[in-house]
Amino acid sequence: MRDCFEILDEDLLGRTGRLRTKRGVVETPALAPVINPGLNIVPPREVAEIGYGLLMTNAYLIKRRYGDVALEMGVHGLLGIETPVMTDSGAYQLMEYGEVEVEPLEIVEYQVKLGSDIGVILDIPTRHGVSRETVAKEVEETIRRAREALKVEREGMLLVGPVQGGVYLDIVARAARELAELDYDIYAVGGRSS
Repeated sequence: MRDCFEILDEDLLGRTGRLRTKRGVVETPALAPVINPGLNIVPPREVAEIGYGLLMTNAYLIKRRYGDVALEMGVHGLLGIETPVMTDSGAYQLMEYGEVEVEPLEIVEYQVKLGSDIGVILDIPTRHGVSRETVAKEVEETIRRAREALKVEREGMLLVGPVQGGVYLDIVARAARELAELDYDIYAVGGRSS
């Protein structure tokens, strides 16, 4: 893991800090408004001007809607902002629709080429009501994808390793231990999704 996070203060189990991205520093804790790349009801520039230090959008939706045109502009040009941007991989669409039209490594590479400051691997979110056996298999696949994603040259993009497992806390703990052994910049705890 690269040295990208500095702890400023701690109190009980909470802490404040600074997350260094290639485009700037994000003070934490941080709220990152999500920008739908195809439906900008409030222009991203206006959202950034409010003072948010980080915005989030979806690389999968950008790839499907804009393809190579977005690569020419970069995510910051496409959104018209200078603020650090985190891009998701399409995992929510995978959960919602059962499949996505992109390979796990392909979407990580796309996020790098897009100029994302923080990218997320294509994990498999834990859905509500799924059997323990299925969750265990999906977590194994997420960990396999996490290992593979580290082969991609990141060019300064921070990479997120999502910890999944839902309500099966032993599976969550195992996933966290296995991901902690990998060279990720950020670890995110996935929630149970319905």
